[in-house]
Amino acid sequence: MKKKWMWAVIIGVFFCSPARADLSWKALKDFKLEKEPLDVAASVDGQSLFILVPGEIIVYSVTGDEIKKKIPVDKGFDRITYAPGLHALVMTDGGSKKFLILKLQEIHELDLSGLPFKGPENAPVTIVVFTGYE
Repeated sequence: MKKKWMWAVIIGVFFCSPARADLSWKALKDFKLEKEPLDVAASVDGQSLFILVPGEIIVYSVTGDEIKKKIPVDKGFDRITYAPGLHALVMTDGGSKKFLILKLQEIHELDLSGLPFKGPENAPVTIVVFTGYE
């Protein structure tokens, strides 16, 4: 009985016609860069693209459809990848055999105008306490 079952599987794998599927696509964004792109990496959430061009990384917001930042780097870097566990970009320079890990940190600004505060208005650190909200 085992031999009949095994032959049925072999015949099914080698002699059945393969299933065919189609593929469709839609361009989401098409724009020109000022410099030649060398490599690209995407954030895990798909919200940002990191485009490596000679001398800088262009941080593109997919949802905002805008360039958020340009980060200067050495012109020798030619590859880039995103390391989600570190929330960092890892770049390599094949010519000089070096790599760089760039830790990313988001900065959120809060509008505190008109709110009571204690201490100098232009302090480098602001601690906000939300109290009395339900």
